[in-house]
Amino acid sequence: MKIMFSPDEVLSNGSEIPVKPPTRQPYLPKAVDDLLTTAANVSTTWAQNPLIKLLFITQVEFNAKVDTLGAKLNARKEAGKYRPGQTNTLDTMDQAIDAGVSAVKRYFEDKYETDDATPYFSIVGIEHKGSRWMFPQDRDKRRDALKTMVAGIASEGFGNRKSGTAFWDQMSKDYDKALQEAQSTDQSVSAAVGELSQLEENIRFALQGLLFVLRGNYQTTYQQVYKAWGFRK
Repeated sequence: MKIMFSPDEVLSNGSEIPVKPPTRQPYLPKAVDDLLTTAANVSTTWAQNPLIKLLFITQVEFNAKVDTLGAKLNARKEAGKYRPGQTNTLDTMDQAIDAGVSAVKRYFEDKYETDDATPYFSIVGIEHKGSRWMFPQDRDKRRDALKTMVAGIASEGFGNRKSGTAFWDQMSKDYDKALQEAQSTDQSVSAAVGELSQLEENIRFALQGLLFVLRGNYQTTYQQVYKAWGFRK
């Protein structure tokens, strides 16, 4: 007979099966949206219990941070909602650029009557990467290469072609605008994330302090008190 040392081991059909203990949820949620909800609930209850105090922050100051976190979180979401569309626009333009570059390569082959027109590709911003000649993949470099393409197309006499001056000049302008918009969005989101991170840290610190204070004041019923205050578990 085997002795079971843990109550988590139970018998099923004569065999011993380890049973995992139930997952314990933390009082402070990890997701910032959930943390905001918890903090707002706690702040409301704290305002109704003025005898509970923290030395490093008042309920009014805490509530202000909670309100600011909500505003910053909304601002980040507002800024970030445009990024998927901007990414899709740039992806579509990249595909059109790559197709245009292939056409330009053929223009060089036709003009110089050669199967290897690579010596001329740098005129229009096409780079040699490994075993391939291609337009820059980095978008900042691609933006610069588009300007080189516009000038090179004109100097090589390809201006009136389908993938000629009109196509590349408009593409250069549109790509520059789309990239600036995407980068502006990234900067806005990045700044908001930095501000959110500091606010979140401050709020978590205060909530943890309240957990300690409440447990000290309600040593036998603290779990019920936590729930009443809005802490989640």
